[in-house]
This record gives sequence, C-alpha cells and structure tokens, in this order.
Amino acid sequence: MSHDVFVSYAHSDDVPPSGAEFGWVTTFTEELKKLLRMKIGGQGADVWMDHQLTSNDRVTDTLMQKLRESRTIVLFLSRGYLRSRWCKDEINSFLEQHGAHKNKESVFVVVLDEINRKE
Repeated sequence: MSHDVFVSYAHSDDVPPSGAEFGWVTTFTEELKKLLRMKIGGQGADVWMDHQLTSNDRVTDTLMQKLRESRTIVLFLSRGYLRSRWCKDEINSFLEQHGAHKNKESVFVVVLDEINRKE
C-alpha cells in the first residue's frame, strides 16, 4: 500500500477562517503529519488528502485508487459529511475494500458536530 492515511472530509468543513491561509481540516492534517514524523521518525507517515489532486485528474477514479492504496482512513464527521454523497462513497468504499468492520483500528473518526448515532 502506498498511503498510510487517507483523509476523508466535507470541503465545507475546511473553509479557511477570515485571514487564515488554511482551513481546520488541512491544519489538523499538517499537524498530524508533524506528530507522526516525531513519533515514527524519518519521513513519518504518508498522509493523503484530496486537495493533492491535480486539475486534470479524474476525481472519482483517483479517489477510489487512493482509498484502495491506503491502510487507514481518518474521517471528519460533521453534518456536511453526512450530507455529502462523495464522503459516503469514500467511507463505504474503504469499509468494503478493507473489511474494516472486522478491523476497526483502520478507521479513525474526528467528530466535528454532535451527530445522532442513527444518522
């Protein structure tokens, strides 16, 4: 596998606040990379976020390939995430691909909004 972590989030949760260069999810992800470099050493972990796509990438094909190539998914759970078809496709594809229902250590959830469990 070529990626250690795939970051799944609703783009509405990563809008930079006024005067900031980056949004919250991007900032969190960059800090995660730093922490993993300190803990693991060397280059740390390969963390992939979809803003790394180039403008000529076929989004669906590329995202699904990146999911297949990832060991772990970190998802930022919010109301926007639950409303996003793309986000649902990402987590469902990851769970299907990795059998994560048996391997829960491969899914990490960062809760941004209080969500009813049934949702």
